[in-house]
Amino acid sequence: MEQVKIENIGPKESRKRLILGIFMLIITIGVLIIMIMVDMGRLWRIFLLIPFTMSMLGFLQAKEKT
Repeated sequence: MEQVKIENIGPKESRKRLILGIFMLIITIGVLIIMIMVDMGRLWRIFLLIPFTMSMLGFLQAKEKT
């Protein structure tokens, strides 16, 4: 049995989520670079999971249109 994919957002909303994903990824990478440059402890990098997760959710929602 074939599964039918139902999209619940339009192209405009999908684009907004993609832009959010890109923006959060840039923020995450920027903060990571700053953390490395100021030699913060590795344990502090765990907090980067929050913006990284938001970035990946944005990409996933844009791709799947959900």
